[in-house]
Amino acid sequence: MGTVLWRKEGQYSVENSTKFQIKNFNSFQAENLENEHIKFKRLPYDHCCLTHIPFENPYCDENGNIFEYTAILKFIKHFKKNPITGSDLEAKSLIQV
Repeated sequence: MGTVLWRKEGQYSVENSTKFQIKNFNSFQAENLENEHIKFKRLPYDHCCLTHIPFENPYCDENGNIFEYTAILKFIKHFKKNPITGSDLEAKSLIQV
């Protein structure tokens, strides 16, 4: 049964539908805020920010993000961007750690 037919019979109202959507959205937000601390896991300090595996040849960008050298070089060659910030990044600006 479509909404037009429901409106004719008085079973459907836009006001009730909107209230239902807002109520569900608000409960969804509250649920996410309550469980946010559970979902977040900090990346270990000896892991690459790009591949999430322990690095062997670490390089750092100007923001302090540490990457595996081979992984970040492939990423820069393809995208020419910093994978974390999205800003432009050149291989020359990387610092060996």
